[in-house]
Amino acid sequence: MPIKVEQITKTGLVVSDYDKKLKPNDIKLLLSKQQHIEIKSNKNPYIVKYKNKDINLYVKNITYLGRKKDKFGNYNDWEHYKKRIQIGKNFKPVSKQKNTLLLGVYHYDNANVFCIFDKQSYENSSANNASAHIHTMDIHKARKLGIFEKVDKKGNNLIVFTEQNFEKVFGMILLSKQTALSNELDIFSKFSNTLNTNWNGIDCYTEMINANFNNAYLSEWAGLYLEYKFEQFLNSNPNYQNTCQYIQNKTKGSIDLDLWFKQGKYYGDLKAHNINQNLLGNDKTNIDKAIKEYQKVWYIAFSHHTIKDKDKNGVTTQFWNQKLNSNKGKKKKLTSYLSRMKHSVMLDNFVVLEINQFNQQYLVDFKQGRNSDGTPRNKKISIKRKDIENDNFAIYRQKL
Repeated sequence: MPIKVEQITKTGLVVSDYDKKLKPNDIKLLLSKQQHIEIKSNKNPYIVKYKNKDINLYVKNITYLGRKKDKFGNYNDWEHYKKRIQIGKNFKPVSKQKNTLLLGVYHYDNANVFCIFDKQSYENSSANNASAHIHTMDIHKARKLGIFEKVDKKGNNLIVFTEQNFEKVFGMILLSKQTALSNELDIFSKFSNTLNTNWNGIDCYTEMINANFNNAYLSEWAGLYLEYKFEQFLNSNPNYQNTCQYIQNKTKGSIDLDLWFKQGKYYGDLKAHNINQNLLGNDKTNIDKAIKEYQKVWYIAFSHHTIKDKDKNGVTTQFWNQKLNSNKGKKKKLTSYLSRMKHSVMLDNFVVLEINQFNQQYLVDFKQGRNSDGTPRNKKISIKRKDIENDNFAIYRQKL
């Protein structure tokens, strides 16, 4: 039975409604309307000529993922932001041919969005039916930008684009070109290439302390070291500060996020994120205010695997407490914070997460307990690990 799920209007708004599907004849008519397309067959996959080049075009509707069956045999709805094309056995005969494209069509609000999926993931599929996935965020970004390209959690490349950009994208695909990164994404791609991916806690503390970094003595050293390295990177590349600024001295009542994207006019924050956990964000009131005033917030999350210090004889904990006692006049036990201290981290990837008014509903409130005077601490936001992995927030990923 059809249900209402997330749909994206021609202006990029996200609403709740039923799927709209094009019939095969409507799909064929839609293709024939595109410039330089000549359809030479009647069945899917279509043989088409595009600018004198023959292409096999396997085309399917993009619709809601549907229902899933749990281990007890009960059916439940998938998240309403998940969509797919269904790939049938008629794709197999052309799947490995170089000139084959896997094309999805999303139709809603009397407008169309296309997606070219990475067909290599489905060339060797033994199943008669497979699914290629896409999400609300991907279509929303295409509506806003015209063309949106990203790599999903499984390493598949997606190019999502409006009908007005059909000729541009097809020309790009035939020339094996990729879309250029935005100025904002390019900064973090270049920054990531400067990083050593294996961080040792004692080495990172030592480097920050010797550089007189403001937050060098705090306990969560991985996130602070990331901020320290990014600040260094911006100082070494001052031209990038025309695009992204690191904000240290905030005024009272201002939005407490560390990054300001000057060209796009929105806030963001850097996070060192344990790859196996939910992402813990900032104060909820800050996020709400930033989205209300600037429409979106970016988290640039560097995901890592963690080795706990308690499994390494507590050497980082002991070093940290010794430095606090000798340099800051503290009187700390050398085992203080041992259960939570990281010994080292290994960076795996970084992902850019966009929070906006449409996916804000999937954030989770994180309660921090109470202050020393008994008053409750402000709530923080959290993004579930599954929502990060499901690409509901992700707009860019890069392996490190």
